[in-house]
Amino acid sequence: MAQTNLAKLEEMTHYIISKCDSKNTFGKTVLFKLLYFSDFNHYKTHFEAISNEEYRKIEHGPAPKHFNLVLERLAKGGKVEYKENKKQKEPWVFKSKVEPQIKYLNNDELKTIDRVIKKLGHLNATEISSLSHSDNPYKATKLKEIISYGLVFYRPEDIERQVEG
Repeated sequence: MAQTNLAKLEEMTHYIISKCDSKNTFGKTVLFKLLYFSDFNHYKTHFEAISNEEYRKIEHGPAPKHFNLVLERLAKGGKVEYKENKKQKEPWVFKSKVEPQIKYLNNDELKTIDRVIKKLGHLNATEISSLSHSDNPYKATKLKEIISYGLVFYRPEDIERQVEG
């Protein structure tokens, strides 16, 4: 598999945060799933992922392998701020501090991300996790292993209707 494009993953993460940070259901879980569905949906239609990020199957759904690195880069660059508050239902809060500068994402990639946000961005953590758990790439992968992009071509039709634009 191709190596993760950290610049694209960083830009993609900032873009999604900037579009969703005002929603009270938006937190780390929703962000993880929006990244996952953006990469996997794009792979299905264009035969390449946006960021080539590796997503690991964990108990709560697909998780991007380089997320902490990207989040630190965004925070140090003054682009995003985040905080954790374990007393809240969604303990992670993300805020975009500046408008994302789009240098690495192309129009097709932005359209895919926008479709995913439109289709799934309103869901809460429980709802979007349930969808990701029903997605064939996640289901067909063993716990803690990297999810293969190729498995997206075996996505069930009912999930396809729910997650694709």
